Amino acid sequence: MADAIGHPLLDKFITDLIVRILAMIAIAKEKGISPVLYSPNIKDPQKRLVYYRMADQLKDGITISQISKEVGITRQTVYRIKK
Repeated sequence: MADAIGHPLLDKFITDLIVRILAMIAIAKEKGISPVLYSPNIKDPQKRLVYYRMADQLKDGITISQISKEVGITRQTVYRIKK
């Protein structure tokens, strides 16, 4: 990772930024915080709409693979919503 860019100040900045981000991720994992992209309480109205659409499709018995392909998200995300 050292000398990735070639400019010493920029390399130090990038290294420090990565270390800081990794520290924030570690703190979030400790607290059990993980980002939720699709939920009924999310502020983004499009993602909220996608959540309700997937929930309705799950209730209708559409397979998880079909939902993930149609919506364009991973099957794992659909499984999380299914819980």
